[in-house]
Amino acid sequence: MSECPLTRRETEIVSAFADGLFTKEVADRLRMTDNAVNSAFKIIRAKTGARNATGVVAKAIREGWIQ
Repeated sequence: MSECPLTRRETEIVSAFADGLFTKEVADRLRMTDNAVNSAFKIIRAKTGARNATGVVAKAIREGWIQ
């Protein structure tokens, strides 16, 4: 396990995607706008080096950042 580079909010977003939610559903769950979720996810991808949501979720699980 490595130290998580994500903020608490970014981890919540990744967890929501791991639950199989779409962007709109993540936004609704976390009381964000769709644009805010998309913007945050670009940052999350950059921090993790992943190319897409599947890669982000896989890395987060593998590294123990989410369950």
